[in-house]
Amino acid sequence: MKAIYIRGHNNGNVLSTLLLDAFLEVHEVVNVVDAVGLLRSNSYSFVFIYDKTVDIPIIQADRMLSKLIDNKHIYILSNEAESFKPNGVWVQLPQHLTDLSQIVQLDIENGQEEKPSKKIDLSQISILAKNDGSFMEDILSTFIEDSKVAIESFNQSLKERDIQGIGRMAHKIKGPLNILGVNSLDQELVTLDDLGMDNSNVVDWNSVQQSIRLILESLKQILGEVQEELLESKS
Repeated sequence: MKAIYIRGHNNGNVLSTLLLDAFLEVHEVVNVVDAVGLLRSNSYSFVFIYDKTVDIPIIQADRMLSKLIDNKHIYILSNEAESFKPNGVWVQLPQHLTDLSQIVQLDIENGQEEKPSKKIDLSQISILAKNDGSFMEDILSTFIEDSKVAIESFNQSLKERDIQGIGRMAHKIKGPLNILGVNSLDQELVTLDDLGMDNSNVVDWNSVQQSIRLILESLKQILGEVQEELLESKS
């Protein structure tokens, strides 16, 4: 299981050791923005954050992180008593540091990482299909092929720094995703679509790469869900 430790400029040796003792793979970052980037591109079980060493107000950090990971797995570490009602878990240091290690160990013993929530919603397709199983299967099969092409195209266009190609694929895949009830990628897809049509020579490739990483990660999960639905519809 993996954890992010937002240590700011604190060396955090004690906490890092405790987390490693709990058999966690610990990724240390110095600010909340880096943590958000990791959470968007990978699966993490826990986030630990020191309230006095982060680059933004802790209440804002708490809200940002709680949108990306289960609240009960966000641990706010502070030398003071709880100063606001956090989404995450407030841990007063240093007396509760050992308790924190025990809590983490208990969570690990009680189960593995939670499965990501399901992304697709086939209710719209079901209405269109009107109990026509073959119609449903055709849509799902087509999406499987389209998504494989999209994944390959995004990777290739990113490698070639082809922003027009990225924009075209973003535009092409948005409709099929919406039909599957997936709207969570709309902002990234629209932004890439606009960039592709802009024909600007100035492109923030770091931002583009982050968006594509998020899209590809989601597409892989969506593809798996669609494949499962297709198998069930044929059984």
